[in-house]
Amino acid sequence: MNRRLEIGIAGRELKKSSFAWIERLASELDLKGACFTRPDGSIRVTAEGEEPALQEFARKIERGNMFGTVENFFIRWEPADNRGFRVLVGC
Repeated sequence: MNRRLEIGIAGRELKKSSFAWIERLASELDLKGACFTRPDGSIRVTAEGEEPALQEFARKIERGNMFGTVENFFIRWEPADNRGFRVLVGC
């Protein structure tokens, strides 16, 4: 069954260069979604797909050390809304 998750990453000196890694990981796991920087500088990731792939995606992002100094990290699970993956700039 398809699910959707939202990941929030907040901290100091967050590296936007990690977006390419996140997009590659999503593609490898056949996930769809988006990755963008919020006005407060935090990073938000949404992804949809099969639950085991989403769990692996979340686990790898949480363990990743490419973000800088992470002060807050969350994962929220939701029903899927069937969108493609995109990196959004200026959101």
